[in-house]
Amino acid sequence: PAPGTGYAAELDGATSSTMYQSVTSSSTIGMYFKFKPSALPSGAERQIIALTNNTPIVQSSLKIFADGTLQIWGDGAAHSVTTDNGLSVGTIYHIWIDWTKGTGSDGTYSVGFSTDGTKPSSGGNYKSGSDGAPTANVTRCYIEFKGGIGTDPAGAVDDIFVSNSPIG
Repeated sequence: PAPGTGYAAELDGATSSTMYQSVTSSSTIGMYFKFKPSALPSGAERQIIALTNNTPIVQSSLKIFADGTLQIWGDGAAHSVTTDNGLSVGTIYHIWIDWTKGTGSDGTYSVGFSTDGTKPSSGGNYKSGSDGAPTANVTRCYIEFKGGIGTDPAGAVDDIFVSNSPIG
């Protein structure tokens, strides 16, 4: 969407909640959204963002852990990075994801978050990787909280923006 026309959603985590936006097929994706967690997962990490191709096969995903840390996948756990710092329940966060497809082992991906709207490029609220394996363009961006495993992540998501270039 154009600046100022982002999407918003309240996802409860008790049941499976999924929404997605189709985007113009792109080898580079920048995503920005605000997130105010009302619950963190009590068990295993949970996927909250998925960038997929048309099939839809996941090209990259963002997961949240019980300690609030965020992990972005370049292609499975072997190609992922996790922030040193985590999110806390009740705080509004600005979150950025950048992803670029590669040729089989050189795709790039990063995640960063802040409470003041400043996009980090280093430190405990930022992580990046450069060994992503996906070679397909992204055509869909999913936000999803899956219910049914312990206490699942929940919260409000606001001002969701997706671009074919980094945001911020």
